[in-house]
Amino acid sequence: MTRPAAGWFVLAGLALAAPACREPPRAPRHDAARDAAAAGADARSRAPSGPPARAFVIEDPADLLHGPYAVGRLGDVRLDNDRAAFVVRALGEPFGFARTGGNLVDAAALPPGRDELAQVVLQLGGEFPRQAVYRELGFVQGAPGEALVVARGVDARDPQLELETIYALAPGTAALRLTTILRYRGPRPPAGLEVGDAILWGGASAAAAALPPCPPAPALVPYLAAVGDSESYAYLGADPLGFRCGEATGRSWSVLASFDLPTWVEGDPGKTVVRWLAVGERSDTTSATAAARTARGDPLERIAIRTTDAAGEPVADAVVRLTRDRGAPPETLRTDAGGRGVALLPAGRWRATAEAPARTGAGLVSFEAPTVEPVELPLGPPGRLELDVQLAESDGAAPRRAPVRVVVHGVPPASDPSFGGPFSAGGAGPTFVAADGRSSRPLPPGTYEVLVTRGPEYELLEQTVDVPPDGVGRVHGTLVRRVETAGWLAADFHVHTSGSTDAGTTPRDRVLACAAEGIELLAATDHNETTDLTPHVEALGLADDLLAVVGTEVTTDGSRVPIGHLAVFPLALDPALPHVATPVPWLDLGYPELVAGARRIPGVLVQVNHPRSPRDGTFDLLGVGIDDATLPASWTMDFDLLEVADGRWFDRTPDAVADWARLVRCGRRVTPTGGSGAHALTDPPCGWPRTWVFAGRDAAGGYSPDALAAALRSGRVVVSTGPFVVLRVDDVPAGGTVVPKGRGALISVRVEAAPWIDVARVRVLVNGREALSLPPTARPPEAVRLETQAPLAVSGDAAVWAEVEGTSVLPVLEADSPIRPWALTGAVWIDANGDGKLEPGGAGCAP
Repeated sequence: MTRPAAGWFVLAGLALAAPACREPPRAPRHDAARDAAAAGADARSRAPSGPPARAFVIEDPADLLHGPYAVGRLGDVRLDNDRAAFVVRALGEPFGFARTGGNLVDAAALPPGRDELAQVVLQLGGEFPRQAVYRELGFVQGAPGEALVVARGVDARDPQLELETIYALAPGTAALRLTTILRYRGPRPPAGLEVGDAILWGGASAAAAALPPCPPAPALVPYLAAVGDSESYAYLGADPLGFRCGEATGRSWSVLASFDLPTWVEGDPGKTVVRWLAVGERSDTTSATAAARTARGDPLERIAIRTTDAAGEPVADAVVRLTRDRGAPPETLRTDAGGRGVALLPAGRWRATAEAPARTGAGLVSFEAPTVEPVELPLGPPGRLELDVQLAESDGAAPRRAPVRVVVHGVPPASDPSFGGPFSAGGAGPTFVAADGRSSRPLPPGTYEVLVTRGPEYELLEQTVDVPPDGVGRVHGTLVRRVETAGWLAADFHVHTSGSTDAGTTPRDRVLACAAEGIELLAATDHNETTDLTPHVEALGLADDLLAVVGTEVTTDGSRVPIGHLAVFPLALDPALPHVATPVPWLDLGYPELVAGARRIPGVLVQVNHPRSPRDGTFDLLGVGIDDATLPASWTMDFDLLEVADGRWFDRTPDAVADWARLVRCGRRVTPTGGSGAHALTDPPCGWPRTWVFAGRDAAGGYSPDALAAALRSGRVVVSTGPFVVLRVDDVPAGGTVVPKGRGALISVRVEAAPWIDVARVRVLVNGREALSLPPTARPPEAVRLETQAPLAVSGDAAVWAEVEGTSVLPVLEADSPIRPWALTGAVWIDANGDGKLEPGGAGCAP
């Protein structure tokens, strides 16, 4: 039902359709001057150029956008016209990285209305996630045919800074105009304030459009763009010179855009920042940037482009890259089934090249816009890669089919292929997942190095293959298991899907990608969302091999005082509601209150994720020092698991291990874990690092979440980026307690690694101090690198563990990855006097 657009109407009734608001909307404040500002200074001068746009509360499910990234729900606000639709979240509980509703959550071209955007959150002061706390949401009068929605609130850090963001959609445009007005009610307006947006692209990606990264400040970019599977997005400001931007994390694909405000002066009525977010109807940048530039009023020229083969026949679905001589970011255009495309571009000199998945690219062609004749771009002959790879549990065993990951690199002059954006198991850069070890892929003619992996328990398959013009290059082989992990299951308890606003990997693709790395236990830990991966496990036929448990990463970035990220799992979830907000309250809560809320859920584990990451590490945020002379604050914190190795912050592993060592030395039975933190398909992949959990079984089928929780509490784990190590003290494994019969104990260590994984040193530590340093006794291709027993002197209660180190690059990871071969066992406890108390002692452990 369309709401009237006259006057100011506050959507207080949204709370009926959404969960209870944490900050109920205030009473509406009608202000004619403000409403006029919301409509825009030139509102009356604009004439409709198509059917009127409309804005209304979504009351019919048919008005929701669709696709794996669509998160709109009944009670949200939709703006649409005949070209595009946008959804603003209703006032209510936090969502993603936003404290409140009032932010953009969905955007799609019409038809078909398939959303690939995650979220756009207003940011302030250049400090993400400093943002607005919206308390009112309503409609105001706009220009004829224009739809306007206004969100009003205050700065989360400084409530004297009042804000309102106006979402305006005009007829006939696929671009939403965002206008933010700031007014300061205090005596001293903020100096040097920046205003902009945190754009979380969702399933779209700037990398897929080959856009360069954000340049260092103070350099400006004229626009931002991202390309998805079927459409695209563009963002630009009112100033054609551009704005500053910075990737919050290159792996989560969120981009921060910032605009400087002029200096505040006494009596200043306020400041205004205007920008546009546009939707393109194709998976190229030109369809979106043209919509944004047109909405801004830029003059554009129509350029026709045609891609053909050597015989002049059309080449469909080719990507044309367009670059301006002045060094502006490149544009992309995707041709249709007839090899044709039309781009709307600023006037000037351009250069064009073309590429297609199976063909060598067209040479560089220069042209001047405008031009009358179509730009012709011929492409070379096609090629194809055929893959057929199976698994074998041992030499001579019958092979079986299972998911594997494939990495393809070009041998010069051939370049690395790109099978897609960063999030799809079907293709992410030079990587793809073959669901049953078989695949047929278009690939330009040339010579390629092909690597096939199933994770660190198996050998690699590496082959050089020639793909001839109009021909096929074939890769066949078998991956044989080289590491024996009987009784253990490989786990990753920190992965993200499109349920997180800063990730674009769909739940199905996440399951498939994890299975391809040999992961058998999996916890979905989306930011402040619970996601059930079990239906996708079953649909992929992996229920015998993989157990998925429901979890969440409680992400407190939006709190006034953030306390980091905590994973909570396993959770029970209604199968009819597979994607809901986290059941753990977190906004503006302290650590004890947050964990107390989690503990009210029966049987859950609390894991501190990446405790030493630079911006959101819990220990750093809570002031947990590294000085042995003082009692560590973490000693009294309530948690079960500590993620000592995180794939995205692997360089912080030594600090996190030192934190765990202090806890263990002080008698805390905290289980160490490792997780990838994977958001995209790679960088890092799922399972790098991983946690091997002793489950007493070799398959995950039939294993239960409760049994997994009990196994983790026992502490019998190995955290690893490749090597597998088993430590025993007097034949007692990790997690167990030894009462020595004399003044010493006997340790046994066994280290295994696949031939492609380096092991340089094995250390045995007692209360964090090195007791033994053991060089490997075998080298690749031998799997067992060390198997030995040694006496260990015992002078009192102690915690004993082993750490394995390697130095070589892991070929299954990206070339610049900091991850190296490494492993850590859980602790074996020594009760030296048999009194049933564990008091390893050490500086700073006195209560």
